[in-house]
Amino acid sequence: MKISLKNLNIDFALYALIIGLFLAFSQTAQAATYTVNQIDDVGDGTCDATCTLRDAIAAANSTLADDNIEFDTSVFNSPQTITLAGAELIIENNGTLTINSAGVSGITVSGGDGTTNTNRVFFIFSNSGTGAATINKLTIRNGRAFDGGGIAMRNVVLTLTNSTVSGNTSFGNGGGIFGGGYLVGNNLTVSGNTASGNGGGIYNSNYPYRLENSTVSNITATIGGCIYEEESLSFSLNNLTVSGNTASGNGGGIWTTGNYFGRPVFRNLNISNNSAGGNGGGIFSSYLGLALQLCTISGNSATNDGGGIFQEIGGDTNQLFNSTVTVNSAGGDGGCVLVNSRFRAYNSTVSGNTAGGNGGGLADDVSSSPMELVSSTVSGNTANGKGGGIFNLRAAYLQSSTVSGNAAQTDGGGIFFAGYESGVYDSTFTGNSAARGGGIFSDPADPNNGMFLQNTIIANSATGGDCFRQSGTVGAYSNLIEDGLGCINGADNGANLTGDPNLAPLMNNGGTTQTHALLFGSIAIDAGFSTSTTDQRGSMRPVDLTGYPNAGNGADIGAFEVQAPTAASVLIGGRVFVGKGSNLRNAIVSLTDSKGATRTARTSSLGYYRFDEFEAGQAVVITVV
Repeated sequence: MKISLKNLNIDFALYALIIGLFLAFSQTAQAATYTVNQIDDVGDGTCDATCTLRDAIAAANSTLADDNIEFDTSVFNSPQTITLAGAELIIENNGTLTINSAGVSGITVSGGDGTTNTNRVFFIFSNSGTGAATINKLTIRNGRAFDGGGIAMRNVVLTLTNSTVSGNTSFGNGGGIFGGGYLVGNNLTVSGNTASGNGGGIYNSNYPYRLENSTVSNITATIGGCIYEEESLSFSLNNLTVSGNTASGNGGGIWTTGNYFGRPVFRNLNISNNSAGGNGGGIFSSYLGLALQLCTISGNSATNDGGGIFQEIGGDTNQLFNSTVTVNSAGGDGGCVLVNSRFRAYNSTVSGNTAGGNGGGLADDVSSSPMELVSSTVSGNTANGKGGGIFNLRAAYLQSSTVSGNAAQTDGGGIFFAGYESGVYDSTFTGNSAARGGGIFSDPADPNNGMFLQNTIIANSATGGDCFRQSGTVGAYSNLIEDGLGCINGADNGANLTGDPNLAPLMNNGGTTQTHALLFGSIAIDAGFSTSTTDQRGSMRPVDLTGYPNAGNGADIGAFEVQAPTAASVLIGGRVFVGKGSNLRNAIVSLTDSKGATRTARTSSLGYYRFDEFEAGQAVVITVV
């Protein structure tokens, strides 16, 4: 991260702002309430018998009190638009000011006709650094300015709730909102704004920033079509929809450097159908990495690299937890994700993505740290170059994961490996295709390095063979490689099998990701050795089944462990709905039995879930997240 005197000055300014707010709130003046009873913007600067919104703001600015502005319910008893006749509305408040239109039908504050006007709607600042403003239930529209077409703020805390910022234009940065203070948004809609520079929806630099339960959509900019964030003291997004945004440069949805003090965490985000003329159709991340939890990133596109996510060189670890990245596309590398820093995926799905270059699903070009996939599924991805599912130039570590149905035009349908020491454990590769190495292609940068396989299935490769070694070593222990063991030239500790593993189709077999079950009679059952205590779904491993000879410690080979049937085992399933009968996809369903053991599953595209081989006759608790 860049460190500059500018940043340090702003840090101290923020601390002064927070301390100033505390002192100001400790010395509370008598609060005043001003009632707006005029729809027009022709006022006299005083809020008396006739009071415009401009008059009310001027009155509040003249005091240090914690003021409130409300609207006359007899005047605003139907949706009304206050169109600014002059300059922007300036809030200069050293206490707190709340503008609240709750209880009236709906109020829009417009900067003008949206074409010829030159008015920003709100400029909110505090010279003393002790000001705070809250705007509740307003629509802010048709503002035009160099920075912050709808709202510009400086050295102030601004909270926006139940409001809409739409149709605003910036000739610089921040089409909707230009942040120069602590910005908090809840139940906020930012849509249809435009910036000639960066951050079509929201631009924020150096100050804290938090958005929750909000939608940011249909916005255009040069960089950061929807949200542009640079070196903020903190940056948090929770339960947010970011969709239909466009950047002519990088970051169609979000452009971020990350928190000033660490990696930002995004939770419950739906980032969809955004596009970038450069890199990162959904998210472009620079310097620090990201942590994405319970997120869906889908339908995004980039002309260059990283259709879903692009991570620039350097930075902290990028983490993907319980998330789905699907149907994204890149003209270059990384249809889903291109990372140049450490990447970890847990309980996540990467599916149906395409790349014009390498890495239809995941591409790691220059990272010095390994790419790690744990209990995750990479399926149905396509690359016109190498690595249909995964393209890796450094190191890769796969544990209890499924790589299925991926395709590459040249090498490595499932994974193309050309880095340093890598390992694949307790995983399943099936149905992948390429000219060479339909399942796995190994060509390490150092011929003394290579890949080690343990308790892994590589099978059913449509073209290119299951495993192709160009150079280096491939060591193996207790695997099943259907078409032969010819690629193994390293440490071969035996117990490797060939033949058809007899896999079921990719489907929801419990857990948060789809897997291939082992069908009755599979030669992979009880034939492996695993040090793991659970399989990809979180089910117990190893399980010794009657009638199958043991090899190793009796674990099943691959990502799926067949569970022992009980005398009265049952299947528990259902469907999750939201609202008026709409199915809820990708929800996490947890089932806790009478012994306190918990299993999890993710709902399908139609909202269905199921738990197999469950002991009958006991009470269970099912919850949905």
